[in-house]
Amino acid sequence: MNRSYTRETTNGSDTLISQGTGQQLIIDSINTRSYSIEYWYDQISFDTELIFGTNSLTRLSFFGGIGGVFGTSVNAYTQVSESDTYSTGFSGLSAYEGYSSVGYSSSTSGLDNARNYSTLFYVPLGADFRIGTEREFWKKVHLFLEVRPYYSSLHVPESRVMRAVGVQNLSSVHLNW
Repeated sequence: MNRSYTRETTNGSDTLISQGTGQQLIIDSINTRSYSIEYWYDQISFDTELIFGTNSLTRLSFFGGIGGVFGTSVNAYTQVSESDTYSTGFSGLSAYEGYSSVGYSSSTSGLDNARNYSTLFYVPLGADFRIGTEREFWKKVHLFLEVRPYYSSLHVPESRVMRAVGVQNLSSVHLNW
C-alpha cells in the first residue's frame, strides 16, 4: 500500500526588463514539497481446499470445491519520506525558458508495525484434460484449467480492513507419476 502527495507553490515573481531592447524576463521562485508513505510486509500463509471431482481416469474430468487461505505478516513496516525542491522558473525570453534547480532536501523515517491478518475464501472450478490415453508418457501429461471466484480481507491494525472480490484464473501442465 502506498500514498503520495505533492504540493507546488510559486512565490513572488520578479521581472527583469532589458534597458536596450525592452524585453522582459519573468523569474518565479518555486517550492515543490512531496510526501510518500509506503507500507510493506512479508506474509506467511496456509492454503487449504476440499475438492470434489468426476472420474480422474477419463480423458476429461471436472472438479469443484471450496478453499481458504489464512495468513499473517512477518515483517510489517511503514516508511515515510518527505522531500523539498527549490527551483527558479524563467519565462519571457525563449533562450531562457525553463527551470533551474537551486536546492533539494529530503528525509526518510521508518516504523515497525503490528502484525496484519488476512483471509481469502474461494471456490475452485476447473477441468483436467489428459493428453494421451494409450502411450504411457502421454497418459501422465495433463492440461489443467481453473477459475477461482474469491473474497479476501486484509486487517491492518494501524490502518483499516481492506476487502476485495475477484476471480483468479490458473492454467498449467501437470506431469503425474
